[in-house]
Amino acid sequence: MLTNDSSAATRPDPASDARSLRRRLRSESRPSHEELDGRFAGMTREASPVAYARFLQANEACHRMLEPVLAASPLMEAFPDLKLHRRAPSLSADLALMGLEALDAPGFSRSRLTVAQAVGVVYVLEGSRLGAGYIRAEIRRHGTTKAWEAASFAYLEGPDEPHALRNFLAAASAVLLDEADVDAAIAAADETFRYFLRVEALTRSGALN
Repeated sequence: MLTNDSSAATRPDPASDARSLRRRLRSESRPSHEELDGRFAGMTREASPVAYARFLQANEACHRMLEPVLAASPLMEAFPDLKLHRRAPSLSADLALMGLEALDAPGFSRSRLTVAQAVGVVYVLEGSRLGAGYIRAEIRRHGTTKAWEAASFAYLEGPDEPHALRNFLAAASAVLLDEADVDAAIAAADETFRYFLRVEALTRSGALN
């Protein structure tokens, strides 16, 4: 029997929406993301932890500046089950153990975020946690920990949460219902990657101690 169930045909698919949001975030922020990754390409194979020290300085500064902005945003009201993890303390501990000074980093361009913009920032910060897991695996694979005897790995050894970003974006896809909201999240993600790039550049201008 033929039926014409238009409601079933047009029913939203939350999983598809989440994949679409993540796909757009990934593809439309790719240039700045790939540029940032390129700044530390080959880091885990270097004989000394100089590039790794820059990596820690840049990440500590960015997390230190961005985490309070996220905490002050309406993000938790929109996602009451979200657990925001502060990673600046472990990065700060790494700097201290390696005798490195924290960067005097500029503030993020937005002191107040909308929910959509906060989603874009979380995408970058939680994605960086996934990247940290990859770097940790590469360091172990290359035996770098033995060569970098004075290095500290508190940040890289932080807890793995491989599904945290995926679960967050699934929840976000149910909140960012307007195209303008998705565009705002993408713009904020790209802006966050570019903020990391600006801060990373400070480590190349005599700021590394």
